[in-house]
Amino acid sequence: MARALAWLRLLARLSVDLVTSSLRVAHDVLTPTQRALPRVVRVPLRLRHPHGVTLLANGISLTPGTLSLDADDGGLWIHAMYAHDVDRVKADVRRLEEHVAAALGLPLASEEAR
Repeated sequence: MARALAWLRLLARLSVDLVTSSLRVAHDVLTPTQRALPRVVRVPLRLRHPHGVTLLANGISLTPGTLSLDADDGGLWIHAMYAHDVDRVKADVRRLEEHVAAALGLPLASEEAR
């Protein structure tokens, strides 16, 4: 039952991210002022299982304005269109990472293990 709820929370998180990001990108495209500040950001990951990293990367790539570029040993490279605050980008990915880990029943590595 707990995993089913975790999947629902993950789907809800992805749905909210999809809608808010779509609105942000649409607003930026349809208005004369560009607010985008694209950057490539490496986000250290606590997920180690390849299925978890794959689901996380796909969730990020499905969200307008972000794209997973590469996964290396312990990190994920992401292109973010709105990376004014790199720490916020990393925090958003970490939040999604926690939802993915809970849905799949995977452990997250400790901070010291990175």
